[in-house]
Amino acid sequence: MQMSNYPDVKWVDSQREFNSIVQSWINTKYLAIDTEFERRTTYYPILALLQIFDGDKVYLFDPLKIECTDAFRSICENANIIKIMHSAKEDLEVFFYSWNCRFNGLFDTQVAFAFDSGEISVGYAALVEQLCNESLSKEETQSNWLARPLSKTQLDYAAKDVIYLPGLYQKLNAKLVIKPYLKWFQYECDEMCDYALHQPDYKFDYRQAKDVWRLNGEQLGLFKLLYQWREETAIKENRTRNHIVRDPQLVQLVVLMPQIKNDFYKVKDLHPKSIRLYSEAIIEIVNGFKSANNAPLITVPNPRDLPYFNQLSHSFTKAIEGVAKSNQITANVLASKRLTRKLAFSYLAKEAFPNVWSGWRAKLLKPQFDQIFSQLKTS
Repeated sequence: MQMSNYPDVKWVDSQREFNSIVQSWINTKYLAIDTEFERRTTYYPILALLQIFDGDKVYLFDPLKIECTDAFRSICENANIIKIMHSAKEDLEVFFYSWNCRFNGLFDTQVAFAFDSGEISVGYAALVEQLCNESLSKEETQSNWLARPLSKTQLDYAAKDVIYLPGLYQKLNAKLVIKPYLKWFQYECDEMCDYALHQPDYKFDYRQAKDVWRLNGEQLGLFKLLYQWREETAIKENRTRNHIVRDPQLVQLVVLMPQIKNDFYKVKDLHPKSIRLYSEAIIEIVNGFKSANNAPLITVPNPRDLPYFNQLSHSFTKAIEGVAKSNQITANVLASKRLTRKLAFSYLAKEAFPNVWSGWRAKLLKPQFDQIFSQLKTS
């Protein structure tokens, strides 16, 4: 797709103009969409720029000046309007948290390319170069998108993030529509839209924390309290979890059970700011835990200590390869090695299965996995 006729690019920071443009999209066939956002230090992402190409004109909307409307939300939810995006996971989350938008009709070009080629996680610039023979600059990737005014270079970079999406869609869709796995691709896009709405469940997510397997049942009870406190603090202060206390340091604090501020300096790699801001709150939680009658929780095992873990992972891998081949899908698209090991761990440790196991992957794999489970019980 050579951009000989480079589309007009329009900056929009007027609510009235935004409303008018949205109304013009009611009967459109597709919208190419991208966002720029900031979330390096905040719990909730901050939408900094919204880019939309409707096939005629590129609009760069300023969300610092514009509020979302029900009309725009309706367009997002309208499955008859295709939303072309690349690696949409974070964009969908940003839309939900910032503008309460829910999406249907997603066509993710990164996912489409993965189904077609087996190459997962290809970047937008690399895909444009491969399929459109155009080279894109990456120099503005880490720039400050909350700054105003945005530079000409930033605006050009932002516009190009959506200009090539329709061309990628046309090329990739032409390949997918003749493939037997088209419906699985569509399910994957639909599930991405659903997963963006899932809220963290810190009452159970603590069992997924790094190094948590090092703790015994009693220690795990304290870890759960501190994990929940960290989540609530992150939400209240709108800061990332890691800017409060990282998982490995939280595990060290549980083992240490600090009583005075100086105890915190024994924790490896704990930031002094965290000690200054949160030591008193942590000590209070520790003391409350010690004075209560706490029943030990079921420990989280180390995967390396689980009998049959490697055997089950290997059996899963073989099953995945067979199912993938019969559906003409690359095995790592159906289930990555990380997901395969996670499924094996979840089964053996009696932990909750990942969300993806409730989707199209489970429909394909469950019969083979159930047979493996049955054989494992009788072996």
